Amino acid sequence: MRTGFIVATIGVAMVALPVQAAPASVCDARFTPPHAPQRLTRTLIRDLADGKQIIATRMYRIRFLREGKGWRVEGEQIGVEVSAPPPLAALASLERARIDRQTFPMQLDAAGHIMSAAAPASPPPPMASASKTKAVEDLLGKARLTPAQRSTAEAVSHAMLSAGANAATPWPADLFDAAPGSREELLHPTLPDGTQGDVRITTAASHPDCAGEAFPAMRQMQRDVTTRLGGTSRHTREIWTITPEPAPAKDR
Repeated sequence: MRTGFIVATIGVAMVALPVQAAPASVCDARFTPPHAPQRLTRTLIRDLADGKQIIATRMYRIRFLREGKGWRVEGEQIGVEVSAPPPLAALASLERARIDRQTFPMQLDAAGHIMSAAAPASPPPPMASASKTKAVEDLLGKARLTPAQRSTAEAVSHAMLSAGANAATPWPADLFDAAPGSREELLHPTLPDGTQGDVRITTAASHPDCAGEAFPAMRQMQRDVTTRLGGTSRHTREIWTITPEPAPAKDR
């Protein structure tokens, strides 16, 4: 299916992106993460062909541990929210039930840039992915969808399955120590059928609560990916926010 090729091509293109060295943070020239746990929230917004959106937000509790000359980021998922149009409710339910155990731990270099993310402790067998794909196909088969709705649902299911494997959207290398500002990259992928398109990737970082400290009370990064192909345009937005982990509520 052509939409599947689009998703796969974006994934390959983004994995192949060169890592740009970020300038030192304006808050502090040296990366000094906090000892206290932090709350990391990642929101993924995918625009659908009919103008509606599917939005998935995952929340993690993370902490930075010194390791060699760099750092290790340990984390666990502590919450998830998924919203989607009614025809895609079943797919949203599948994504809501998925627990991300692949993103952490991460290895950072001395500057705080992501070097690598850990592979799953025990990679899922091929049948696991096949079973999930079949579950999606069964849901689509039972749903009362128009041809246009079914096409959209199939496209979103491919995107969700890719995102679930963390294959389509690798995290920015400078997520934890990006200098405020934006950068843009333009790719020109060619699909297997010879169709050409362009992928524009804009990444912007901000420290709205920066007051001169080494690790500001809030960091935010946003990445927008716009894909144009054959007269159509698709847009995906990712937003990462890092804030101190709220203290546990005390029993009265």
